[in-house]
Amino acid sequence: MIELNDVSVFYKQDKKLDSLNVNIQTGDKVGITGHSGAGKSLFIKTILGLLTPEWTVKGNIMLLNQYSLKDISIMEKRQLLKKYISYIPQDTLNALNPYIPVLEQLKTEWLFLYKGSTEQAEKESIHWLKKVGITGSKNSLNVLPKDYSGGMKQRVVCALALMKQPKILIADEPSSALDLINQLNMLTLLKSYMQDEMTLLYVSHSPAMIKELCNKVILFHQGKVLEFTDKNKFFDTPQTMVGKELLYATKELAKYGKMYS
Repeated sequence: MIELNDVSVFYKQDKKLDSLNVNIQTGDKVGITGHSGAGKSLFIKTILGLLTPEWTVKGNIMLLNQYSLKDISIMEKRQLLKKYISYIPQDTLNALNPYIPVLEQLKTEWLFLYKGSTEQAEKESIHWLKKVGITGSKNSLNVLPKDYSGGMKQRVVCALALMKQPKILIADEPSSALDLINQLNMLTLLKSYMQDEMTLLYVSHSPAMIKELCNKVILFHQGKVLEFTDKNKFFDTPQTMVGKELLYATKELAKYGKMYS
């Protein structure tokens, strides 16, 4: 599904990701964690082909078991990502086009994916908004994103990602800008609509979120993959000092949370 063979990423002459060898299977739900600056988001951007020209990628990345990113054109890459991969960015609150009404954004996405009629696109868009908890008349749904709260915008972004019914869903710390209630809402939405065959890459600083959503864990440190293992093995017996320190810090923070709650 997603395979990286000896992939290194350079910013100019500075190596930022070092000799990554990762094989993610269809249906895997992979939590990606590590300290700030460890390479988690860069890993995601590399897979998505979002790096600017000053970056260099060496090695090979295969998607969907048949597409080598170094062998396809930029246009083919965009079509591949648009059709099969959904991306929920860190800043879900600013992920929508501020100048286009919410319902129109979903209709445009649906028409690109499924090539049906405008009426069908509208019906399906309203359906997906309802699935993520946004209901109302056509007029109330056809408002600009600025008229929605942060939690509502988050739900719209999830609707856009999930209506594609993607083969791969990539979420890069999507709840980092949200309060605790909306973080819980995000978790509930993702758990509710993930299909068994959908592959998930979920970047998070929160081991608790990863534990709820994922069955495997990748631990990054200084641009390297230190651990890539089963979730239960990682949380029960981490194999590296970095993993042990991360879980210890999480437990200590949880204690403070209980003390002051």
